[in-house]
Amino acid sequence: MPKGRTARVIVDAGMIREARNMLGARSNSQAVELAMVLALAIGTPGGTEAAKYLEILRSDRFKV
Repeated sequence: MPKGRTARVIVDAGMIREARNMLGARSNSQAVELAMVLALAIGTPGGTEAAKYLEILRSDRFKV
């Protein structure tokens, strides 16, 4: 999907609340985005893609 595009998904509200609390996210969308970035970083350990996702996690984007 090109950068800046959005996708609509249906996710269980209880699962989002749990993820939001566990991850310390400020919003539901941030909880989903953070969970996806974590999954992608873990799913490709040691690869160039993992480095990209780890940089996203280190950015100010997810700082509280």
